[in-house]
Amino acid sequence: MSTPDEAANADDTTIQSESPSPDATVSDLEQQLAAANDARLRALAEFQNYRRRTDEERESLKGFLLTGVMESLLPIVDNFGRAVDSMNASTDIDKLRDGISGIHRELATVLEKYGVEQIVADGAAFDPNLHNAVMRVEDTDAPADTVVEVLQPGYTIGGRVLRPALVKVSG
Repeated sequence: MSTPDEAANADDTTIQSESPSPDATVSDLEQQLAAANDARLRALAEFQNYRRRTDEERESLKGFLLTGVMESLLPIVDNFGRAVDSMNASTDIDKLRDGISGIHRELATVLEKYGVEQIVADGAAFDPNLHNAVMRVEDTDAPADTVVEVLQPGYTIGGRVLRPALVKVSG
């Protein structure tokens, strides 16, 4: 049987033999660092590939949508061509006015189909997000900062301003 001192010494030897050498620890840490770095580089490459694919898909989708819009506008271009031809062939202003009014309605229908809406500005409170004030006029009939005249209509699509309305504001 062993003495308590011998048992303590045996435990110390066991503990010392179980701890790795400093060289083994450094080697293990270097392997872990290399594996982590490799995983980081792979993740970065995957992200770059994902970004490239989504950019290509976005461009493809944009081209597809643009094709649809352009196909919708071609009949309007054709009608404008016919209106120009009829201006040269006819002197009937009423027919020309009716033709151009029809083309305008056709264009408004195409814009509506794609979600383009005209900004309602006349008589509305001035909103710098929707309106671009180019003039301020003294108008005693209208409250201050009210749109009194629309010089050029503005448009939105999907709640986003395509072009603000150019307006005169009271004030």
